Amino acid sequence: MSEVMRRIRKARGGFTLIELLVVIAIIAILIGLLLPAIQKVRAAAARASCSNNMKQLGTAAHNYHSANGVLPPGQLGPPTDMGTTTLGGYPGISVLGILLPYLEQNNVYTIMTVPGINEPAGAWWTTANWMAANTRIKGFECPADGGLYTQAVGVLADLEYTSCGAGCLTSSAQVFGGAMPTLGRTSYVGVTGGGPIGDPGWDRYTGVFYSQSQVTLESIRDGTSTTLMFAETLGGSSPGARDYAYAWMGIGVLSCANGVPTTTTLFTFGSFHENIINAAFADGSVRRIKKGINASDLNFLAAGGANDGVVYAPGTVGDQ
Repeated sequence: MSEVMRRIRKARGGFTLIELLVVIAIIAILIGLLLPAIQKVRAAAARASCSNNMKQLGTAAHNYHSANGVLPPGQLGPPTDMGTTTLGGYPGISVLGILLPYLEQNNVYTIMTVPGINEPAGAWWTTANWMAANTRIKGFECPADGGLYTQAVGVLADLEYTSCGAGCLTSSAQVFGGAMPTLGRTSYVGVTGGGPIGDPGWDRYTGVFYSQSQVTLESIRDGTSTTLMFAETLGGSSPGARDYAYAWMGIGVLSCANGVPTTTTLFTFGSFHENIINAAFADGSVRRIKKGINASDLNFLAAGGANDGVVYAPGTVGDQ
């Protein structure tokens, strides 16, 4: 073999071990730099998609108002107040279920039995509404909430509130124990401030949604741009736990009394977005509410109330 051929063959040798390790290290560094950016892009996309879901809910509520002259009821529950422990012969269908025709979900709504305002009927899980309730509706699910079905082992069917004295509001829920793998769940809920529960201190902060409500946009004296209509929630029975989720058919409404804690729990607003939750206001706008709002924060109660007369400064309850 000639000297030229030997040199050519020698020149064709592969990477040395050191060179290969250097290449692998460089690739690992690049991946490490790219992953946070990819995660941020995904988080931003999920937040934007969630915001769009909220926008659709707000638009649906406005379209309902245009067709009926009032906003939809927060829940078809007992007409007296939210301080009951049972549905008392009423179906308990939530505002989300009532809005289905305005969210291009007629295929689900047509199999439901939806009575009129203050009309008694069987609880939604005892009638044909159960079949509709087992439908997953993408627009009711926040994309950031990946554990909405995989983590939750039980389902909360209905939210209730009652006064326990001056400055005190207690909450309760009807619970379906055990796994409910097919029952449609939601990351969103209609908002009420404090009442009506028969307590003047809380009733002052009554919002646009409550049991059998029929609120007009014109009656919101605090201003539609500063009054909450929908917001995100996670469920769970203790701080940070995710052992229960909410059923969209009967979630009821959520009070502002317990704030927006950094670590969510039952009866509070919450999300898997970093530092914020998305919320729809009564003017149809969607804005962010900051986490870390304490229970009974008067600014947040005022944001939930429609006619409390409290003026809160922009930025007090969110990134406005």
